[in-house]
Amino acid sequence: MCDYGFKSSDLLEKSRLIISGHFHHREEREYSNGKIVYLGNPFQMNFGDVGDVKGYYILDFDDLSYEFTPNTISPLHHKVKLSDMLNDESIDAQKIKGNFIKFFIDQQITDDDIDILIKTLFQLKPLSLNVDYSLAFKYGMEEESNYDFSGFDISTAIEEFINLMEIDNKDEVTKYTLDLYKRYR
Repeated sequence: MCDYGFKSSDLLEKSRLIISGHFHHREEREYSNGKIVYLGNPFQMNFGDVGDVKGYYILDFDDLSYEFTPNTISPLHHKVKLSDMLNDESIDAQKIKGNFIKFFIDQQITDDDIDILIKTLFQLKPLSLNVDYSLAFKYGMEEESNYDFSGFDISTAIEEFINLMEIDNKDEVTKYTLDLYKRYR
């Protein structure tokens, strides 16, 4: 949301239709004296775009009518949860192939089963496959541990995890990792 610049009412005094290409998401806002169309990006750029239909507009300059055409050729970003896959007992191959996939492991599963699932997903030929572990449960702690990340948000969990590691430059690693998380989540 833009919190500075022109007021919508001031812009619509000049024209009953305003088209803006600056904002990332596509949206149309009706006002009593006109409409503002935020074109958005013509293709999905990251996982923040999941479910947002992208495409292009064609404007008729004579009557200011326009038509939106969805982009059906660019790759999409999809989030896939382990729990959903297990409930459906299948993998939507069309959703995976040629797209960017973030695979959430959101329930207990053995390392061997995770390896099998990840290999299966890779065989479906995604452009990219990222695996994200939900920290609502203890995962991957082979030996008894006093560390419980349940209830933490992801950023806090990243900080706590890096603090537990025996590495140099923890502050720089934490900053870099949090920046990556914020950019690609």
